[in-house]
Amino acid sequence: MTGLVRLAGKLGALGRALRWRVAGLLGVLLLLGQAGWAQEAGPFRLARPRARRTTFKFDTQRNLIIVSARLNGKGPYHFLLDTGVSTSLLTNPALADSLHLVRGEELRVVGAGGEDTPLRAYRTDGVRVELPGLVAPSMTWLLLSDDALNLSGFAGTRIDGILGTELFRSLVVAIWPMRGQLVCHDPARYRTPRHGWASLPLTLYQGKAYL
Repeated sequence: MTGLVRLAGKLGALGRALRWRVAGLLGVLLLLGQAGWAQEAGPFRLARPRARRTTFKFDTQRNLIIVSARLNGKGPYHFLLDTGVSTSLLTNPALADSLHLVRGEELRVVGAGGEDTPLRAYRTDGVRVELPGLVAPSMTWLLLSDDALNLSGFAGTRIDGILGTELFRSLVVAIWPMRGQLVCHDPARYRTPRHGWASLPLTLYQGKAYL
């Protein structure tokens, strides 16, 4: 059975940056709750069992965070990090063959106004993802049939997809923009600092956080 992915009007910071670039088709909000299989538990864990945290560098282009990861032991591949995507997205269809990905459930993609598009997305399960000091042994992605987003052209560097909320559901993540660092903490061992931070209320809807 073919499911449905709706392309809505925004995708967090990424959607605002791309809105003019991908007019109507993109700024993508993947409403995966409609497909009935949005992931709940976070798949990432620290690679060293006794570690409390890991720190690694990220790059920025046009105010977008770019991280490097290995998939199924190959790579590195480059991904935008965005909290507006509830299931991570592979926008480079060539990775399907090089990583021996199995195309599962097919999702029909419609635009923000409800119009049909020739673009298709396929669920692919069991992908091993490695970031520095982190591993997700078996993760579900969406694989696009065509690189319609052209994220590489927008960012000015090669982009293979979008890493979404799975990282944030798994760990306590601190982003240090001036240092260009991500610090990922084991949530079971994390201790909240006494000073130098503020709390803001969040609303969680379909795996995404809203201020």
